[in-house]
Amino acid sequence: MPEAKGTINLVDLCEASVQVREAMRDLRNNDEVRHFMISQGEISPEEHSRWLKSLEGNRKSKVFAALFQDKLVGQANLTQIDGDNGHAEWGFFVDPKMRRHGLGRQMLCALLDFVFNDFGLQKINAGVLSHNEASLALHKRFGFVEEGRRRRHAFQDGAWRDLVLYGMTREEWHAAKPSLQGKEA
Repeated sequence: MPEAKGTINLVDLCEASVQVREAMRDLRNNDEVRHFMISQGEISPEEHSRWLKSLEGNRKSKVFAALFQDKLVGQANLTQIDGDNGHAEWGFFVDPKMRRHGLGRQMLCALLDFVFNDFGLQKINAGVLSHNEASLALHKRFGFVEEGRRRRHAFQDGAWRDLVLYGMTREEWHAAKPSLQGKEA
């Protein structure tokens, strides 16, 4: 599938428009998005509102709306931010209608540049459910190192799912980035 023309813009969700903030709940509640989440329940308007409020001034979490041509196409987030030790967890999702257009690659490139160049972290970690083959492949293509596995981490669709643990350092990102630019991932 051809790569989408244009650039992903990551906007801090706390600074995003009300429309984007509300559209984020609808996108997160999409069945195809929830299928790959550890917590698969549908998010109520009240729960979403509490979550948005919890992000204000939160030094341990940062959530970005991924906009493409001014349209919400996904979310990228940092959690468990540890500024003292220079690391955080990351997660993301892309609108199912926009998958396989290179937007996941663009989103991850933008986030890694921010994390390592602007935010000053030394390492980014990720946990990917074992049935999420597209995300597993994306992390491998980017050069994330598999650091472990949490076995039987989530019970979904009648089966136990492992959580595959990945990590990437600032140096690994700077080494991998040139080969990823301009490629569909």
